Parts: sequence; structure tokens; C-alpha cells
Amino acid sequence: MTAVFGPLDPEVAEMLATGDLASAEAVSPTMDNLARLRARAATVPPAPPPDVAATVRDVVVGDMDAGRVSVRVYAPADS
Repeated sequence: MTAVFGPLDPEVAEMLATGDLASAEAVSPTMDNLARLRARAATVPPAPPPDVAATVRDVVVGDMDAGRVSVRVYAPADS
């Protein structure tokens, strides 16, 4: 079985293409850089749905006490 993923982040694609993995910024989350890492992560667009025969729907699960979470459900198209 082969997994199919969306397009690579342009910076990652460039590093892989050039073999310049040493230029990758290795950052571990700390209290000092957490806000910057969150802001950076917020700029990453979501991956497109996989290119397979499937149905895709967005739903909200949870309740008022525990909170609600948006989820994307993928199911085989023939189910």
C-alpha cells in the first residue's frame, strides 16, 4: 500500500531538491518561542483532500460541557 500526501511545503521541497537539509531550522518548542511557532504554523495551508474515490464531510463533535471539535470525515465512496 502506498500513502499519498498533498504537496510538500515549498521550503521543504527546496531543501529536499538541493540536499541542503542543514539549512532547516531545528526548533524545539519552548515557552520563549511558542507564540512564534504557533504563528508560523497558522500560516501553513491545510492539505487538500486525498485524490481517492471517497466522500468527505466536515462535522462538529462534542457537547457544551466538554467542548466541540471540528473534524473531517473520509469514507470510501461506495460505503
